Amino acid sequence: MPISTKSGDIAFASILSGAYASAAIALFFLVADALGGRILHTPSLMGQVVLFNTAPANVTTVRLDALAIYSVVHLMTFIGIGSLVTKAYSRSMIPGSGPGLFVFTLGLLTVGTMAVDRVFYPGIIDAIGRLPLALGNGTASATMTAMIYWTFATNDSASTDEPVIHSSGPSPKDRVLRATPAARQNGAAPSRLIPPPRRTPKVYSTARTQSSRFASLFFLSVLSFGALEGQTEQRTILSFEPDAVSGWFAVNDGVMGGVSSSRIRPASHDIAIFEGHLSLENNGGFASVRTPINEGALSKAAAVVLTVRGDGKRYQLRLRMGRNWDGVAYAVNFETTADTWTTIEIPLEQFQPMFRGFVPRNARAL
Repeated sequence: MPISTKSGDIAFASILSGAYASAAIALFFLVADALGGRILHTPSLMGQVVLFNTAPANVTTVRLDALAIYSVVHLMTFIGIGSLVTKAYSRSMIPGSGPGLFVFTLGLLTVGTMAVDRVFYPGIIDAIGRLPLALGNGTASATMTAMIYWTFATNDSASTDEPVIHSSGPSPKDRVLRATPAARQNGAAPSRLIPPPRRTPKVYSTARTQSSRFASLFFLSVLSFGALEGQTEQRTILSFEPDAVSGWFAVNDGVMGGVSSSRIRPASHDIAIFEGHLSLENNGGFASVRTPINEGALSKAAAVVLTVRGDGKRYQLRLRMGRNWDGVAYAVNFETTADTWTTIEIPLEQFQPMFRGFVPRNARAL
């Protein structure tokens, strides 16, 4: 099944943002030359740079070979800077979203262009003037910021289809084998966790109350195709034994100044409880637990099946690529019924790509 790789998104955004930013600053200086009435002549801004000359020479034309070399050097520099900015942005290392991204980009472009010009074109910075250089870098930074932001997200909010909820009975899809193990006596739940390969489950409580407590016992299993066509195979990758539960960890809105809290703990043999306190104070409002799985554990997963006994609130399951906990995730919402065990089947095609609350423009379907 086609999966969008994070490295591919970063490479695409790096090249695109670097190329557009390089074109933007070149256009800026070209317009400045034209407004000065000396387009492609020294001592215009562009002419001073490509001729390695800081002395006035109003009738000297620009050498096209020098212009080509200069353009290639700066294009490579801008693509490299675009790669650094994109990587940092995808890993949530840049605070402030759009404004923070712009300031971070402007700083790197300023340092990068000054370093390149001093190495390859000494004296050019003084010849151009610091104000035109700052305006040019500002134009390039705004362009790079816009391209990176456009590449990773649109203004369309993520929409996830509601999963089909079954209490019993066969799956409506012939290719998915339902996992409905016999319930334990006294209503206890089955107790295995089987995520898809190379992705990380992430469970969010999305209750929109100012402050509330939540607790949900949950069971997750994933089915995969067998080696023979038309057959299916069920594999257990993780369990809720106490030692296995200790491998989970919480990520809450404290990373952005919130005060929500959560944890996962073993309740009994092969049963775990996700519980905590959800608060919207300090612009927070999320709580989650995560765990890694072995790479390639289920390379042909078809569906996710959860058996949960919840508190009546809505939760969200997220699957991720690799070991990077940030960046593009694939999400689906599911409802719980208070104090009632429910089996929820979610075909993988219902998972929608998300990135910081937006739908990534270039992400493929799961």
